[in-house]
Amino acid sequence: MRLTPFIRCMYVGTHTFDPLPMPGYCVDNGNDQNNGVIKVNSLDGSTKQAQDICLAACKAKPDATGCEIVWGHSNQGCYIMTETITSGNGVNNHLCWVFDQGFPQLW
Repeated sequence: MRLTPFIRCMYVGTHTFDPLPMPGYCVDNGNDQNNGVIKVNSLDGSTKQAQDICLAACKAKPDATGCEIVWGHSNQGCYIMTETITSGNGVNNHLCWVFDQGFPQLW
């Protein structure tokens, strides 16, 4: 059987992919999630570098359910989420990464 490059990658690949950031702060079914939040730093989250640092810190925490970064507000910085989150809510100057979402259905 001849596999297409995409299928071959999915079949034999071992690379893990980071979740895509969602605009807004992290919510659980539309409700702000403020339980189980750990502040990592106070970096200006508008930069790619700060976002990469934040995501790496969150991924290093074994029980993290996601990650949130804020900029342009008094609470700017990186936050590890440890309680259930389902999405970002679309608010400006925030990004949310939800872990353990699996791969989207592509076909």
